[in-house]
Amino acid sequence: DSPRSAAAMQQLAATPTDVQRVVDAAQAFAATLSEAQRETLVLDLTAEHAARWSNLPIRFVARNGLQFGDLDEGQLAGVHDLAKTVLSEDGYATFYGVVQADEYLTEQTGNKMWDADLYYVAFLGEPSAERDWILQLGGHHYGLNVGYTAGTASTTPYFLGVEPMRFTLDG
Repeated sequence: DSPRSAAAMQQLAATPTDVQRVVDAAQAFAATLSEAQRETLVLDLTAEHAARWSNLPIRFVARNGLQFGDLDEGQLAGVHDLAKTVLSEDGYATFYGVVQADEYLTEQTGNKMWDADLYYVAFLGEPSAERDWILQLGGHHYGLNVGYTAGTASTTPYFLGVEPMRFTLDG
């Protein structure tokens, strides 16, 4: 499962049409936010901001952007719609599964450092099919940085982990 899932993550929107779909989804998500939330979501595209990501718990390493736990139900659905647009079907299933595993871990241990609410989304630069920007999406066991340059997409850095490795969700 792991190699297939890891390979699936690399199946990003890569054609100019696909990148425009990602930009449209990013803008649709941003449109659901208040002005203050948009200011937190969209940061300047700088080396300092691009380097701010981690798989460590947020109490150790701050993240860019908006915390999932600060979003309402519709806004959170918008983040997931964006992730579905950016990732392949298997890639999104992996992302969703890791978020759910973190929630499961929180429920089983009572330790909130892995909580699904502690995932973040950030745009470094304004989403555009013509200009450079980076989408950051992640939390404790998942970190995705997708750079968009002149209609192409690439991931680096990227982190995927899960604990426990196997569990049963909803039965």
